[in-house]
Amino acid sequence: MSYLFRRIGNKLFIYASSYGIARSKGMEVVINTNCELLQYFTLYADVLKDTSICDSRNIKTLKEEHSAVYDKRILDFNNTQNVRLLQYLQSYLYFDQYKEELRDQFTFSDKMIKKATLILDNKLKGYNIYRNSTYHKNHKYKYMKVYNETSHKKITLIGVHIRRGDWTKYPDAGYNVPTKEYLRKAVEWYQSRMENLVFVVASNGMKWAKDNMPKNITTVFLEGNSAWLDLATVTLCEHFISSSGTFSWWAAWLTVEM
Repeated sequence: MSYLFRRIGNKLFIYASSYGIARSKGMEVVINTNCELLQYFTLYADVLKDTSICDSRNIKTLKEEHSAVYDKRILDFNNTQNVRLLQYLQSYLYFDQYKEELRDQFTFSDKMIKKATLILDNKLKGYNIYRNSTYHKNHKYKYMKVYNETSHKKITLIGVHIRRGDWTKYPDAGYNVPTKEYLRKAVEWYQSRMENLVFVVASNGMKWAKDNMPKNITTVFLEGNSAWLDLATVTLCEHFISSSGTFSWWAAWLTVEM
């Protein structure tokens, strides 16, 4: 598995799809010690210091034909071979039957969760919102349970990711970014179904996000953190509003409800 020059969402897809393919073939996933995912998760992969096996002429290399499309040809190999998977492997169909195993693996470390929880605590205290427990457990999922300090009513946290950055430069390539209208409709969808909402926003275009999020809601913006910490923080929310890109996809997948 190659992680070179890949961003967070891409890395998660590469690992998840490789894991799903390996499991379906009765094989093991092998990664090297500098795989960034190991800093945040406990993976079910074999971690090798020496991955020279991947450079062997005897290894079979498989490459998907198109990006973001399930390619069943990838699974057409003998499980007695060593196999190297290339490209992004951006389809949940490669790993959906093993999603609970992957949710276990993609549980952030206690260190990351403590950092994310502290960020939300500090952001929410300005709205008289407090946490009476670190997590509420729903099956294997975890999210922060918070209440209004005055009314004692439960607050529902809605994570939001707004993809901007490089995607705003290439609209002709099909890179869609969320619009002000999209955000308004998404917020109204939740407002029509729930009460006492707080929206937790992560973005790589924070000025645009602040200017275009609806104004009649309670919103906290995540600023100055790493992308990994932003991901850990929004996944402590109960629900999620996504935009384009693999970061949003995984943030939504790792969030408890919607």
